[in-house]
Amino acid sequence: TETVAARYYGSTTTIGTGLTTIIPPTKDYDTHGAYNASTGQFTAPVSGLYRASAAILGPSLSWVASEALAGSVFINAAQHTDLFNVYAQATYTGRMGAQGSATFRLLAGDAVLFKMSQRSSAAIDVTNSYLDYFMIERVGN
Repeated sequence: TETVAARYYGSTTTIGTGLTTIIPPTKDYDTHGAYNASTGQFTAPVSGLYRASAAILGPSLSWVASEALAGSVFINAAQHTDLFNVYAQATYTGRMGAQGSATFRLLAGDAVLFKMSQRSSAAIDVTNSYLDYFMIERVGN
């Protein structure tokens, strides 16, 4: 199995209530140069089974019960799978964080995006941190 792996982190994206593409600009590693740091798109260089993982740490806000963060993987512009969906169970002030992963099959040339949405009283800014990342790796044929 040929190794294909990319990890990018940090983001200054503002997430509205609709789906927002998260674009971490800072490269940790990218074995094939398959990630476009301007668009957030990963293009599979080799067909196979891939695992995508993402994490996000929201800013310190006053969260109201039932406000939420959700993250999904899109393949070729279609929503494929949810990585996470977390919500405030009670009103509190602090950070909301989430992480998740999913495994799926890609063909060479398939385009992958990580998108988020949130449900709160105002748009939120994603912190620019090593903890905010999108990572994808080929795990099999």
